[in-house]
Amino acid sequence: MSKSTTTILEINSFSSPPQKITPNLLPCSIKHSGSIGPVSTSFWNPKISEDGKQVSFFRGRKLKGKTIKLPEGYKGVVGSVEESKEEEEDVVIDLDKEGGKLKVEGEFEEVVVWGMTEEVEGDDDVYVRGVEEWIEMSGRIHSFGEGK
Repeated sequence: MSKSTTTILEINSFSSPPQKITPNLLPCSIKHSGSIGPVSTSFWNPKISEDGKQVSFFRGRKLKGKTIKLPEGYKGVVGSVEESKEEEEDVVIDLDKEGGKLKVEGEFEEVVVWGMTEEVEGDDDVYVRGVEEWIEMSGRIHSFGEGK
């Protein structure tokens, strides 16, 4: 009996290496998807304060950032769906279908999570907790029964 393999999701980085980026998770919701063009530093310009903390302002509100490094052996990617010939209003990657393609636009090894007026704490912030829980679960399902 031979086993056949099916590609569920193909991740392409193409000919040039992906750009190194640092995603920023802001405590707000932005109802826009699509290109915004170049971002001016007058809109987003995080700085290190005198006490060594990350500080920035967004629409007049002070934010404090906390950097979360991904564990060794992990790499985050920012991807985009390869454009299809068909025009659709919303593009959905269906992982149950064969041959989904995701183009890698950038890679990251850390994420900055921003809080309103104070630095986020791991136990209190939904994003920090979600990243930590995902990494723990990922480690367990990929451990191949190594006693974990």
